[in-house]
Amino acid sequence: MGNPSRMNAASQSNSPTQEYQSRRDAYQTEQKVLEKRANNIGNYRGLSALLFFAILVAEQNTDNPVLPVILVGFLALVLWHRKVKKNLVLCKKRIQYYQGGLERLQGEWQQQPSGSNNKDKSHPYTDALDIFGPHSLFQLLCTATTESGKHTLASWLKKAAATEEILARQGAVAELKPQVSFRESLYLIGKDIKDELHPKSLEAWGKARPGLDAGASKTVAVFVVLLTIAFLASLPLALMDITVTPLLICFVLQVLVRLGMNNYITQTMEPLFEKNQALTIVSALIEHVENNEFHDKKLQALKTALAVDNTPAAKKIKQLANLSEWFYAEKNQLFLPIAIVLGWGPLFALRINHWRTQCGSKITLWLDSVGEVEALLALANFAYENPQGHFPQFVDDPKGLSGRQLSHPLLAAHKPVCNDIRLDEQRQILVVSGSNMSGKSTYLRTVGVNVVLAQTGSVVLADALRLSPVWLGATMDVQDSIQEGKSRFYAEISKIKSIIDLTDQAQQAGARVLFLLDELLHGTNSIDRKKGAELIIDAFLDKAAFGMITTHDLVLTQSHQTVIHNVHFTDEFDGEQLQFDYCLREGVVTHSNAMQIIKNLGIGPQ
Repeated sequence: MGNPSRMNAASQSNSPTQEYQSRRDAYQTEQKVLEKRANNIGNYRGLSALLFFAILVAEQNTDNPVLPVILVGFLALVLWHRKVKKNLVLCKKRIQYYQGGLERLQGEWQQQPSGSNNKDKSHPYTDALDIFGPHSLFQLLCTATTESGKHTLASWLKKAAATEEILARQGAVAELKPQVSFRESLYLIGKDIKDELHPKSLEAWGKARPGLDAGASKTVAVFVVLLTIAFLASLPLALMDITVTPLLICFVLQVLVRLGMNNYITQTMEPLFEKNQALTIVSALIEHVENNEFHDKKLQALKTALAVDNTPAAKKIKQLANLSEWFYAEKNQLFLPIAIVLGWGPLFALRINHWRTQCGSKITLWLDSVGEVEALLALANFAYENPQGHFPQFVDDPKGLSGRQLSHPLLAAHKPVCNDIRLDEQRQILVVSGSNMSGKSTYLRTVGVNVVLAQTGSVVLADALRLSPVWLGATMDVQDSIQEGKSRFYAEISKIKSIIDLTDQAQQAGARVLFLLDELLHGTNSIDRKKGAELIIDAFLDKAAFGMITTHDLVLTQSHQTVIHNVHFTDEFDGEQLQFDYCLREGVVTHSNAMQIIKNLGIGPQ
């Protein structure tokens, strides 16, 4: 049966949904075949075992020449059964992978990592725009399996990259976008990585100085080897009762060496404890990247970074995993006495430290490279699953921001209404007015999230997006803080002040601040709101920042500054319920729906 994972790229004629369904269905067919095969082999195993014991009991001897044949056949069936069951497990994982993709396309992706550990209320925009946490952009994007991959993607979402780096990522994402099979294989390899593989602890271990220098290590190693040889040479004499003194001396010396090196061995091996499987999987991940052919310069550079003295990184990490596994063989109590007399622990600890001296400094680079590849694959996966997306254009001059038909990625499965955006020297600030639930806040989030995507190197959900270098700042859903004793008004002003403070840093970096302020000064009275809003707007204008403000207060739409422009959302009441079209219109909203909502909820005279 053909294996869909061997296809080099997704069919260009299929939509993402069709492609995922096709692959899932093919694997489901393969699963049925493997399940039937596994059951049949299991039955054959049982029959061969019964036949073996039946002949053995019937003839009361083991001289029957058929018995060895049955035994060999039984062992062959055991090995075959194990292989089929392994393929069955892998097949089920592939089905889950594509089923997860289909659910994501339908708006059900809450089973993915949420990145909640990255939530930070003090960050200029991540909390306001739902970048991390449940139902967040990170959760939608993240297909990374390693901590390095998750960390890299999170760092990209938290800080805008330089234009040159963004364009380099765009090239890599464009090449990886159609490689569905490559993404599937890398995901399935990394899916079994356990939480005990902490990149920081491995990096620290790789950079740590060994307890012995190279010369002392060699001396100790030679001494231990000579002790082992002497022990083995004196063993026949002890067995023949000629003398046991040399044997005892060697054994005592080995014990003393082991005790003397105990701290050294602990420092060398403790960070690797129970990481053998994870190291093996990381090796397989890197090997999969190394074996893939790339044409993009950034991807080629990442692949080149994985080599050490022309030796593939996967091979080096596999060496470490094997050495670690051999060392921990002495944990077996039956083998421990033998391990002591052979100098097992000191020899393997010295060998592992030799590996660390050669390759330890490269661990950070390897994990970072794998993390970057995984982050790029996450963006490529997003681009593939959203074929309506386009790469944004970047300009160095301060032209602002313009885009056509922007939609919010978290609403993509629900076919949201799309709207345009234009901010420039003539439209430096947009004041967005509108009735309740008409789409004002969603509009701000749509613009903000697409800017974040653009600055990571991703496609954006827009027909076109053009922007200059910007530093983003946003206030959404600002709440009171009882523990900190802060009112909503104070919390909002503090956040706005921090965004204003960003403007000087942004200008020094050749960028401008893009601010998104939802329900500006909603927590104070209308008189103070107008005066306070004017002060805030003037502060942003003085700093050459640009952005958007939403408000219910029509007083805030009455500005005489020509660079401030009014747009709005509206609704209609059809006699039974409110209707929203979520389309952005020019000018100021002309009516409110507050009273109608109150009446619809049965409050007051009907």
